[in-house]
Order: sequence, then structure tokens, then C-alpha cells
Amino acid sequence: MSTPSSPKKKPRARKLERDRSRETESKPKAGSARHAAAKTTAAKKRAKPNSKAAKAESRAPREPRDPDARSRAESPRAEVRGAKRSNDVWNPSGKPQRKGGEKPAGTRGRYEDDRPARSPRKYNDEAPTRAPRARRDDASPSRGRRDDAPTRAPRSYRDEAPARAPRTKRDEVYAPKSRLPREKATTERVSSKSAMSEDTSEVALDTASSSWAELGVSTDLLSTLKRQGIDSPFPIQAKTLPDAISGRDVLGRGQTGSGKTLAFGLAMITRLAHRKATAKHPLGIVLVPTRELAMQVTDALMPYAQAVNLDIRLIAGGMPYAKQIDALKRGVPIVVATPGRLNDLVEQGHINLSKIEITILDEADQMCDMGFMPQIVEVLDMTKPNSQRLLFSATLDADVDKIVRKYLHDPVEHATNSGKASVKTMTHYLFITYSEDKPAILAEIGSRKGKTMFFARTQAGVDRIAKDLANKGVPAGALHGGKTQAVRTRTLNAFKEGITDVLVATDVAARGIHVDGVSLVVHIDPPNDHKDYLHRAGRTARAGETGAVVTMIGPRQQKAVTAMTSRAGVDPEVVKVKPMSKELVAITGAKEPTGIAWKPPAEPPARGRRPGGPSRSGGGRPQGRSGGSRGGSRSR
Repeated sequence: MSTPSSPKKKPRARKLERDRSRETESKPKAGSARHAAAKTTAAKKRAKPNSKAAKAESRAPREPRDPDARSRAESPRAEVRGAKRSNDVWNPSGKPQRKGGEKPAGTRGRYEDDRPARSPRKYNDEAPTRAPRARRDDASPSRGRRDDAPTRAPRSYRDEAPARAPRTKRDEVYAPKSRLPREKATTERVSSKSAMSEDTSEVALDTASSSWAELGVSTDLLSTLKRQGIDSPFPIQAKTLPDAISGRDVLGRGQTGSGKTLAFGLAMITRLAHRKATAKHPLGIVLVPTRELAMQVTDALMPYAQAVNLDIRLIAGGMPYAKQIDALKRGVPIVVATPGRLNDLVEQGHINLSKIEITILDEADQMCDMGFMPQIVEVLDMTKPNSQRLLFSATLDADVDKIVRKYLHDPVEHATNSGKASVKTMTHYLFITYSEDKPAILAEIGSRKGKTMFFARTQAGVDRIAKDLANKGVPAGALHGGKTQAVRTRTLNAFKEGITDVLVATDVAARGIHVDGVSLVVHIDPPNDHKDYLHRAGRTARAGETGAVVTMIGPRQQKAVTAMTSRAGVDPEVVKVKPMSKELVAITGAKEPTGIAWKPPAEPPARGRRPGGPSRSGGGRPQGRSGGSRGGSRSR
């Protein structure tokens, strides 16, 4: 049985015990020479001589003791401690001590008086004089060069250089690439199976199109198309509708505003006309990247779905769960959804995708850029493997190509453009201006007649610009992802209805948002890459209309922005503008702002809430005209 270990001692106790042991070891042994010397020293200290002679005698150096008289039993350490001590100070370490001018023991003659004297140091007066360093003009360019080497010819100056060719208009201002965000490397590639062949599938915009009935659209939809003022299909619709209505997988690429929504919407509605869905099991689904685009698609397809007794439900984040869940329980044939909210409802068991017959991916490249690739794959894996899939994208990036190869079966490929901007209906300009002139120029552009969209890079920048415009008398609204869904819907509706003529937004509003009558798009901050440029610019000149696109840059950004626009297939005109300059007025129609601060109209009171009083339901966010299950009013 083991004995318990002794309790641990504190550091202070251990130190005291160690000092006592050292003191005991350092005491000289009785009868030794060292012991006798210690007794003599102690007696001298007790005597305390008072006279000066006695003190001088006590300070006289003692004769060195014979080291042979020491005991053989003494250790070498004790011998060192006892040799020629100048004072009797306790020295447990045993190291030689030195005080005053005394020399320590065992110093190998370093302090001996008979050491040889050092020779006096020679000063620089006797040293040979150093040759002065030659001047740079006379010195040779390399080390060790001989004096007889030929001298280098004198350097010629710019006066003798040939004259430089004058700069062209495009090279007037130079901009390093670091001034703008680094452009994303393009990953587009063309494959033999899934990539679109522009030589065989390119469709000119002026191609004569067939009538809606010849394309296979349901006869129940023809009267609705006529009421909407859509007499003939666009090229992307004319090419994709026959294949989509027949049940084939379709891969379509077209610029924004080319009519892709009706291209896939009419095909899905025609195939599902007069069908009924069971609870939680929709028959068709449309995936889109943003809530604004989901609301727009829902509003655009609702009149046609109602004509064939179909219901469409919007499933998107930022909206109440209860209304969406109740609609799914009743059975909804068509669902327009964002990937995040759809996967959330699938995990909660409120929706089942096993009976999906048609899956549509709209703005597929944007969804992949926003990080929705895993959610898209999960949705496609939950649908039937032999179901129909339609994919529409402005570009064919690497992630989009993976989806096409894995989930589309022998797709029919159609394209109405090669990923470039339209040069027939859209004009492009680069406005070179200075930062101090920018706020005044924006206010003058915002005061023009017509709808204008401003794009900024950050949410804080959007709010600041919209507030500054309103303070100068320009009706403007701010739209970005940091605002609630109710505010975003109300702001977008105010812009559509003409309450505000200016909409300041981030790139969240650039993808797929359609507002009639937008005649000017202004890039306050240049976009990150050519794809963002195309999607921002696509808010104007939609469906055959005309429009202008202006990019505001500083004096040193021209080269980087020109490289970006060239990748978008755009050759903009470079113009230097100042507040109310004739170039600014001629291109944009700018006007002097009123200077009277504009305030947005008061919000209508919510249902069950008295004007000026608290809500009877115990609070809650007010709901205006944009309230309801679809989150927005119908598009005109």
C-alpha cells in the first residue's frame, strides 16, 4: 500500500529551506585554516578601533595564507571561496568577488603588473593620405575600370528625341486597373453537346415570327394576349414555344428584356391548362433568384393562368409563412419561388416536389452567382427524373453548364444573341466628371422628364444618394436588399405608377426587374464586370424600345471601364460633362432641380388600424396596396 505523498510546499517555504541548507554548507569546519581566519576577522570587527592608527592598521593588507595548510578533505569549491577574500561577505555561489581596485583570484595574470605595455595607438596624422573620391560625372560607370577606358557618350535629352504622336480621343485619360474592382474571369465555354452554337441557333431580332396560334399556344390565351397588346411573339418566344409545348427540354439564352418570361410561361400554362393539383403537390415550378423578379413573374403570368383556371402562388423570403402554407395545403398548380424559401418549406414538409412535371430555371447564371447552386441541385433531385426542364440564362457559365449536362435530356438550344448588348435600340456613353460635380449632375439628370434608374454599388450609397436627391427636389426611391419586403414592394410600385421618377438601386434590382418607360440608366458606380453591366443596362430599351445608358467615371477610370464595356460588346461615346453643360443637357435632357425638398406621400393606414391611433390587433407592420399573398400589384 503506497503512502500518501507529502503536501506540496509553497514556493516561499521552499526558498527559505534552500537558503538554510546553503548557509549550513558554507560554514567553515572547525580546526581548518579557514575557520581560524573567520574567527580572527570576527574578533577584529568586535574590537571597533577608535584611533586613526588602529583603523589604518586594520586596513593594512594581510599576508597571504599558505594554501598547503588547508585540509585535504576540503572540496575545490570551498578552496575557491577561501582564496584571497577582500571582505568577508557571504557568497554562497562561490564565484570570485571583486571590490575596489583589488584583483580577483584565478584571473590568469590579466591584472599582473609585469604584463607588456601596449604600444601607443597611431593616429590618422601618420596614416597615408587617401585618394579623393572622383565625382560621379568623372567616375567610370563600373568598378575597377581603367583610366584609359573610353568615356561614355553623354546622355541625350528629350529635346533631341523624336516627337511623340498625338493622343487619340480615347487615350486622353489614363486609368490604372486598380482603380476599379478586379473583373471576374470569364468562365464561358462552348461544348459540343450542351453549349449553344451561335452559328446555327442565332436568330436575328428582325426575323419574321409566326402567330401565337401557329406556335401551339392554347386558344384560351389568345384573347388575353390581345388584351395585353401583344400581337406577335418575339424571336426567343417564336423559337422556344413549339419545342417547350411539345414537352422537350429547352436551353435558351437571350439578353434581358427579350421576352423570356412569356417564352416559358405560356408553354407551362398551355401544358397545365385546366389541371388541378392536390394538397402540397404542385405541378409546375419556376425558380428565380430574387423576390422582386419572383413578384414580376407572378404578376406577368397571372392573367394567362386565370384564363385557363390555374392558380399561381408566390413563395419567397421576407413574406409571411402562413399565407404561403395555407395556399399549398389547398393545392396550387404553379409555384414561383426563390430557392431559399422553397427549400425551407420542403424541409418543414409543407411542399412536396415529387409530382412536378415542368421545372423552369429563370436567370440561372444569376442564381449560381448568388450561391444558390446547392439549392438548385436539391430541387432538381426531388423532381421526377423524366420531367420536363427549361433553363433560361443570359450567359452559359461553368455552373450553368454543369446543370445542363446533368439534368437536361437532349435539350433543344436557342439563342437570340451572343451575350452582347443590343446596339440597335440602346446608346452608351461614358461621362467623365469630377467627384465634386457628381451630386449636382445627378440632381440635374434626376430632374429630367421620364423615368430614370440609378445604380450604386453599396446599400449605404443608395440611401445617401436617394436622400440627397429628395432634399434637392427630385422624387426618388431607394431599393436594396437591406430593406424589408413591404418597403421594397412599396418603393417599386411607386416607381411603376409614376409617384417617383427616379429609382436608386443596387444590383439586386438589376436582374429581371421590368418597369415600363425607363428611358435612361445611369451607373453612378461602374459595375464589377461586363455581365453586371449588361443586366443593369437591360432595364432600358426593353421589348424593342429605345434607351440610353450612362456610366459616370472619374478622370482616371477610362481605360479600365472601356476594357469592361468592350467585353460586353459596347463601344461607348466618351464625353466630358459639367453641371448643366450643353453635352449633359443634349444627351440626358437634364434640368435644374427645384431645390424644394420632396417628401414621400403618407402611407395608407393598415386594415383594422385607426388613423393616428394604435393598431387594434396589438401592433404589426402596416400593409399598403402591396400587401397580400402575391406581394405586389399586377403589372400593366
